[in-house]
Amino acid sequence: MKPLLFALLLFPYIAVAQDCTPTRYGQLMREADEATFGKKPDYQLAVNKLLSAKTCQPDSEAVVNLQLVKVFEEVNRQRELAVRNEREATQQRLVAEKSARSSYNSALALRTLKTDATLALRIADYNYRHHPLDPVAKSTFYDIITNEDYGFYAQRYKACHGQIENILCSPDMGLTLISTKAQVSVWNMDGKKLREAPYPVERGAHFSNDGRLFMIDDNNNIVVKDMMLNTLKTFTKDKCSYISDVSSNGQYILAFCEKKEASGIALIDLNSDMVFYPANFTEGTQIGKFLYPHPDSIFLAISAVNETHIYDLQGKEHNLLNGGYGDGGGIPEVEGLPNYNLLGFYYNKFSLINWGVVEIYEDGQEIKHRAFDNHVDQIAFTKDGGKCIVLSNGSIFVWNFFNDKVQIIQNVTCFDLSSDGSFLITGDKDGYVKKWLLSGYESFKYNTNIGETCIGTIAPYKIVVQGNEKKTAYYSVDESGKKTTVFPERVDLNSVLYLNKSRQIVLLTKNATLEIQNENGTIVTQGQLPFKAYSIGASPDEKLIWVTGSEKTILYKYTASKLIHVALPVEITENIVFSNDSDFFISNLNRHAFALFSASGKLLQTFSKGKNTETTKVYPLQFAPDGMSVLSYHYDYPNSYLEYWSLKGEKIKSIPLEMYSPNVCSTSQFFLMGSYYKPASYLYDFDGTLLYQYNMGGITSIYPNHANQTFLVVSDYDVKILDTPDVFIKKKVFKITLNELIESNLQPEYAGTVPRKKQ
Repeated sequence: MKPLLFALLLFPYIAVAQDCTPTRYGQLMREADEATFGKKPDYQLAVNKLLSAKTCQPDSEAVVNLQLVKVFEEVNRQRELAVRNEREATQQRLVAEKSARSSYNSALALRTLKTDATLALRIADYNYRHHPLDPVAKSTFYDIITNEDYGFYAQRYKACHGQIENILCSPDMGLTLISTKAQVSVWNMDGKKLREAPYPVERGAHFSNDGRLFMIDDNNNIVVKDMMLNTLKTFTKDKCSYISDVSSNGQYILAFCEKKEASGIALIDLNSDMVFYPANFTEGTQIGKFLYPHPDSIFLAISAVNETHIYDLQGKEHNLLNGGYGDGGGIPEVEGLPNYNLLGFYYNKFSLINWGVVEIYEDGQEIKHRAFDNHVDQIAFTKDGGKCIVLSNGSIFVWNFFNDKVQIIQNVTCFDLSSDGSFLITGDKDGYVKKWLLSGYESFKYNTNIGETCIGTIAPYKIVVQGNEKKTAYYSVDESGKKTTVFPERVDLNSVLYLNKSRQIVLLTKNATLEIQNENGTIVTQGQLPFKAYSIGASPDEKLIWVTGSEKTILYKYTASKLIHVALPVEITENIVFSNDSDFFISNLNRHAFALFSASGKLLQTFSKGKNTETTKVYPLQFAPDGMSVLSYHYDYPNSYLEYWSLKGEKIKSIPLEMYSPNVCSTSQFFLMGSYYKPASYLYDFDGTLLYQYNMGGITSIYPNHANQTFLVVSDYDVKILDTPDVFIKKKVFKITLNELIESNLQPEYAGTVPRKKQ
């Protein structure tokens, strides 16, 4: 029975084997191959076909197994391909999303520009830093940072929850007095509140130049306080409603007083207790202002509706405005500027629309006027007499007299100008205090006197000037304009160079001596040069110092307080430009060629224009940011070009520029082209894009300054230190947090999943 059962169990297999011919086996193998590599792969079907083929021809098991391996390999290949395609699709999606975010943020920055230029700039800055290769992100950033129509605030802090009604900067520029409707508070420049007291803003508050604060107490007495609101003195003789102005010396006060015989703006002499009403329209007078049209004189302007009169301290009326007394229905006001004989007069027109007019007078004659679309509330002059600050309908207009351009500062209820004229402080309706620097890209400016010459810097923002006295003297001039005698025993300097890292000073003398000293004047090392030189410079790491004369340039290694001459295989003739890592440098061989060297002095490559004429010259500018090419400036009168060269000496591309000038200097990102004959200088990036035009000419030389971060520009009449856009935004524009940027609808860049903002 058992043998029969065994035979029955084997019957199907035997039957199949007997039915499966070689033809059938071949067909199964072809079907398996089609299911594996055909147009419509079906790997499960292919496996089933191969298992059937193995059953069909057991002797072909090895061949079938090889085919099974190919199926499994194809399955894995297709799986890997699918994964790769999915990754590529994901990458493309991420790139598309990144590009979309960049475009959105650029559009957001431009939309925000008219309401908050500083926020707009910070949005554009964030976007450009995260999308440096996006041309739209780049152009948006530079369009905003070089936009002269709007101002950027350098500081901001929250002072109160309501509107700021008035704001004053202390004469020493260390404190800010902030007034709301019923409170006055004192803040330091870091945004910390130091003192607060109840005080109605309509009573008025004013500083004298010595820092005394004049206010009105609850009994209508004039009180003098210190900067911390402590009472120093009270004047009880005269009862006043509000203080309109205080003279710079603190002796005289213009205040609204009420007496039986008269009421209106009165002049009060605190030294003699003298009080008189200088105006012939006392009942209607509301505003008084002290004027200083001449350095040694004090005048006062008393204003009422539709008219203004100007008096001296003895009550005699003067026609300083040559008839300009306002005719618009509002109360006109006058502002004066000492030393420049300037008076600013403004009044408002009221008809179907409200508008204001500002007139500028010099020695009694109107020299400029400007109309504004809304009523004017306040004006002030900058210290140099070059700008008028106009508050009109919630915006400040910085009116530049030299080019007649106006820069707008938005969302302002009140302002005050610092005593040195370098910055504005403003208050707004949301309780924010903001500080606005007025210098723009100029971090430093010094108007040179006849015979004075700038010979370099001894600090990032401190120049050295050779005096014009019979006995030559040297002065350092800082950002405030303060002059200090330096190198008193030296009468033979050609140039000075400040080393930022070691804080040492390199002196180049007229008798061909190179000397390095500490800031305290101690000599570290010195050496005699083989020729008379006029220019010096250093590598970024300050380990190499170059000296240029009329015929050639030599290089020294500065180590262990010693100067060691670096031998070069060929002579170089111009200033040296180093790479950021100080490992390489480029310099001219002649007017038409320059060369690339290693820091050890080895000649690596030469670059030549080939054209040899007196009207053409090539200047090596900088190493390109990619580190794979160098840039040069080539001028061939009247044309000029920015040129890229490969490290093999081949010219890659040439970009035509809009200006021709031999005065060119570069930092690591930009180059400045200045002109002697044209009243304009141009800032370019290394794509040849014109970023900014400075209104300055008469330029004799331009030098890199402050570790190649700024430009030192010397002209016939002044010396300036110019910030590049990257330095400007770091130093002069308030840094807004990422959370605040997101609150303004910025789309941020996140690593990983981007959280969706709630609508």
